[in-house]
Amino acid sequence: MKLNQPRNAFGITYYLRSMKVDVLIVGCGLAGSTLAYRLLESGKRVIIISDSSIKSATKVAAGVFNPIVFKRLNLSWKAEESLAEAEKYYRGLEQKLQSSFYYKVPMMRCHGSEDERNLWTEKREQQEYTYYLGKSFSEKERPWLNQPFGAAEVHGTGFLDTEKYLNVIQDYFKSIQCFKDENFQRELLEVQEYSVVYQDIIADKLIFCDGASAINSAYFSTLPFVIAKGEILKVEIPDIPNELFNGKIYGAPLGNQQFRIGATYTWKEENDDPTPEGKQELVEKLSKLINVPFSILEHQAGFRPSSHDRRPYLGMHPKYPHIGVFNGLGTKGVLLAPMLSVEMYNHLIHQTPLDMESSIYRIKKDVFA
Repeated sequence: MKLNQPRNAFGITYYLRSMKVDVLIVGCGLAGSTLAYRLLESGKRVIIISDSSIKSATKVAAGVFNPIVFKRLNLSWKAEESLAEAEKYYRGLEQKLQSSFYYKVPMMRCHGSEDERNLWTEKREQQEYTYYLGKSFSEKERPWLNQPFGAAEVHGTGFLDTEKYLNVIQDYFKSIQCFKDENFQRELLEVQEYSVVYQDIIADKLIFCDGASAINSAYFSTLPFVIAKGEILKVEIPDIPNELFNGKIYGAPLGNQQFRIGATYTWKEENDDPTPEGKQELVEKLSKLINVPFSILEHQAGFRPSSHDRRPYLGMHPKYPHIGVFNGLGTKGVLLAPMLSVEMYNHLIHQTPLDMESSIYRIKKDVFA
């Protein structure tokens, strides 16, 4: 869509009471916040538009990060690179904003089968897994965990307090007056030849980081997104230590004997309301994973944007090269967002080519609207 620019009587382009920025970002979850911060730190002028009253995948996520894919006991995509960048980004942000929300702690993994236990022992001997696959521990060490096939520690794991992280970074964006807490109205967007205009904002580039809303995008809805609904619980478990644990589901410690438990995966859901079925699934799985009583404090749900090939979507639209997307981070968003925001930043500012595994150009161009 290309619209005419407003002109005065002499045919000269003009804007009244306009704000000129380098990048307009729509969405402030993990993708939008990390990209915005990178741009701001390099001196770029940025405006972020995001409605904080709307539930997002980041808000309701447990924030657990784990470099191991337990199904096959493989390292996840770009595990070492993403761990290093996550540590650098979150620790640096904690120091700058005088807050704590990133916790790097071992995970207690209950093996799902005898085959997994045997594979664990085998892979521990391989150099690339030595650091990540830790020692086994006995039932006596953690009797509150139900471990019929044994259990072991995983390293390079931890969790991000996603709710606190979003509150802190959005407060920072508001303090420097680059955050508009409102719903982005697509019908108000005017696409010019070399810029976009949205209300009183003129931006050289527009990047959509709008999570599951992308399926309704005028520009990127034809990307093959996979939208999964996830439900989580906040529970109180008085009789266990403040540890991160995992089996069929995970438990992330929040302090004060509280844990975030998740998550379910359901498809083709029409709304993001918590369901009795989701709650029951989580309760049953938690009851099988731990040997102590718990009480439910809260039940939440949200949509996660992912992709068929489990790789993110980064890049600029082939027909509108000043409109881009940074989305589809899936369940590994906490780990991937810092690393991928560097890649997206370099592509935007230095025209560095994107990794084809994360670029939207791995998708045929004729799928774009």
